[in-house]
Amino acid sequence: MSTKIWMLIVVFFTALGYQSGLHTGQDRMDERYRDHLDLALAQAEEWRAMTDLLQEKLDRRRVEVVTLTAYSPRVEECNEDPLTTASMLPVRPGSVAVSRDLFEKGWVFGRKVYIKGHGVYTITDLMNSRYTKRIDLFFWDTEEARQFGIKETHAALLDT
Repeated sequence: MSTKIWMLIVVFFTALGYQSGLHTGQDRMDERYRDHLDLALAQAEEWRAMTDLLQEKLDRRRVEVVTLTAYSPRVEECNEDPLTTASMLPVRPGSVAVSRDLFEKGWVFGRKVYIKGHGVYTITDLMNSRYTKRIDLFFWDTEEARQFGIKETHAALLDT
């Protein structure tokens, strides 16, 4: 039986005993209650420590140092249908493609990502599997995409 349920049972019967005027073994019952309360508090501290560790891991998963590049809707850069993203949405400014390693970490279609120095974008596309830790910004103009170049920056997956 879980500790929480046990504590509730103890508290219930303690209260019932007090209401009925049955105070026999009151000290023993109070001591058992205190023992269970101490155990519950210790368990709560353990859970809090575990939660803090999980949150730290989650925070590390959400911020990445990435290589930032740009692409335009050309068959040479995309596939046979360069106007449709991997999420089956039409290409548009404000959307990005992410490398598959990021996608596997939860950077999936529809999620918002903040790219330091550039703003907030929506993930709608996937990059070729040869790339890792990489984000590709969408540009309509091929020359503008080329001029963007290759940059290193921080990107954060946002809560939506």
